[in-house]
Amino acid sequence: MAEKFQSALCVMATFLILTGCFTTERIIFGIHRPKAENAESLAAFLDKHKMNSAENFATDTTGYLTLMNYGDCPEIMVFDKNLNYINYKALPDAKSPSCNAGAGVFLSALNTARTYETSTQYNFNTVVSHLRTFDGKKVEPGSIKKNDFIVLMTWVKWGGNKLFNKHNVDWYNAVKNNKNCSITVLMVNLDLQENWGKEAIKKYKPNIK
Repeated sequence: MAEKFQSALCVMATFLILTGCFTTERIIFGIHRPKAENAESLAAFLDKHKMNSAENFATDTTGYLTLMNYGDCPEIMVFDKNLNYINYKALPDAKSPSCNAGAGVFLSALNTARTYETSTQYNFNTVVSHLRTFDGKKVEPGSIKKNDFIVLMTWVKWGGNKLFNKHNVDWYNAVKNNKNCSITVLMVNLDLQENWGKEAIKKYKPNIK
């Protein structure tokens, strides 16, 4: 039942965004119009949700496009200890191949005793090379702590508190409560970044009416 509800929530949020029903979306989920964020505004949001202890990053514009095109936001991208990409939605026991409703269950069940099918669709070093600190500094792939699994978890401030709590906070807790393996979590913000500059912000601003 919980998985069906989350799936419906995901579909509804996507539908309302694509159809321009911004007023309805704002009332239900607390979504606001996207604006450029900075280190202070992002840190304040994470402090509010007690998520400032995670490894937190933003991206450059290339990383922004890659991860926005990857799927829903919030979303997770999973790599094994050899940095191979695991498409959790393609697994035989996936809860939903088209939405992130099964992400929490998947993270709770991650286990080194299981062999996961991997894909070359996404390269870890390439993805990480586009990560930035909140103040715009480049992140080196070698600086990322390696574990049994690495979970890159996307989020946006403009998505509102409800979606952040229902997805990112719950997913993060699922990782922390998983005693079957060691997992590195990279919280990656996909808001527009002030350090991109005005032209890039204008170019990549989501078209929400």
